Amino acid sequence: MTNRNLSGKVVMITGSARGIGAATARAFANEGAKVVISDIDAKALAEAAESLQPALALPFDVSDRAAFDASCDRIEAEVGPIDILVNNAGIMPVARVNEIPQALADRVLDVNVKGVVNGTRAALDRMLPRRRGHIINISSAFGEVYSSYLADYIGSKHFVVGFTDAARMELHGSGVDVSVVLPGQVETGLTAGLIKARGFSLAKPEQIAAAIVQTARRPRRHTYVPWTFSAIVVAVKFLPKALTEPLLRVLGANKVINAADPAVRTAYNERALVKPTPTSVPSR
Repeated sequence: MTNRNLSGKVVMITGSARGIGAATARAFANEGAKVVISDIDAKALAEAAESLQPALALPFDVSDRAAFDASCDRIEAEVGPIDILVNNAGIMPVARVNEIPQALADRVLDVNVKGVVNGTRAALDRMLPRRRGHIINISSAFGEVYSSYLADYIGSKHFVVGFTDAARMELHGSGVDVSVVLPGQVETGLTAGLIKARGFSLAKPEQIAAAIVQTARRPRRHTYVPWTFSAIVVAVKFLPKALTEPLLRVLGANKVINAADPAVRTAYNERALVKPTPTSVPSR
């Protein structure tokens, strides 16, 4: 398969006010794509729009299907038919499985699960009649492995992998591609105040963005980035169960909460619970 030309393609990216989303917006723009950024945090989105100069910037909550549809309608009216959707919005609270605040646990499901489902369905409603398009769902290396103190997050990311794989099988021959990208630990607010896995360095958002763009150029089922994390996935899948948890403990998977910076994680959790505001973000 030859690489697809992304110049002129309309790309919608959720959760793109900062981190991987913002880096991905910049990477697609460098390819000549017409980029639409979106985020629930209207203030951060407005600041990102100043830097990224997207075709459009839309503040909305991905867990609200009506808001997702309205945003897609506006994009198609003002920018053009959506060619690529990157479902990137996600949150990662760190807590013991029985101690996570209920509001935060609910928000994980709202953003990480409902957001991906809503985005996928909204995109398919528009892409299937055209028989073209590409949906790229962002999971995590934790979408295929596990760790202590991240049960809600890991459960949501396992869902993203399973949902994407099932959708891809169902959509075979439809003209619409569906892919999942599984980043390892990345240097963003998501992992602020946490230790990194032993033997692995934190990836930069730009590395993940480059992998997402390459997945758009040449669609594939799963993209692991950095590729070294695929070794952990293979080990967990194929080693005897008696060996997998000792391996994960060696990598520090049982020490996440003990080494977390409480102040940093509290600030992150408060931001994760942000609600939509009526602030509008002007298009360019």
